[in-house]
Amino acid sequence: MDIYFKKVDKAVLPNTYVMEDPIPRKRIRLATIADFSAIRAIYAPYITDTTVTFEYEVPSEEDFEQRLVVIAQTYPILILELDDEIVGYAYSSVFKPRSAYQWTAETVIYLHKNHLNKGLGKPLYLALIEVLKLQRICQAIGVVTSENQASIDFHERLGFVRKAKLDKVGFKFGKWLDVLWMQFQIAELSSNPQPIIPINDIAKTDEFKSLLAEINRNLSL
Repeated sequence: MDIYFKKVDKAVLPNTYVMEDPIPRKRIRLATIADFSAIRAIYAPYITDTTVTFEYEVPSEEDFEQRLVVIAQTYPILILELDDEIVGYAYSSVFKPRSAYQWTAETVIYLHKNHLNKGLGKPLYLALIEVLKLQRICQAIGVVTSENQASIDFHERLGFVRKAKLDKVGFKFGKWLDVLWMQFQIAELSSNPQPIIPINDIAKTDEFKSLLAEINRNLSL
């Protein structure tokens, strides 16, 4: 790891230097139950302070844990750490419950409010998409409140395309809200697609371990 130094403006001795903090260590990994409380803490302000999510009340820790446990039976929940602190998470979930929809998943990302606009969202979201490919999922759907221009721009930069606008389908903070469905085809469409593979099965494979190692190598570049 590169170490950087800076000169002290008010040094006691001339030409005295102190070591700056090293570049933060970044890591993306699958979430565990032990991470769910930190994930909930990141999510809570989006409920109480924004229209990014249409939830009104922050779920209890028990309810939130159960929600993520159900998701994690099939889909990845990835977290991004800076020096072992969780600063963001991304996950996918069922788009529609019918069998024919299994190759399509909704994709979601949240970053801690202190770590927005620092270039952290892109590698985390792209890592999620790469894992979905291993699961044989072909289509990703981002569901975005239409007044959330930052999220719309973010999705479009990653290749998502606006496909539908649902007018006035949510009511929060005294106003009716539109929702955009944004779509990204992440894999070739087979005429005979094989069933998707649950994340727990994928996580055991060498292919997944190699993918995660490559993702984390690229994070440090």
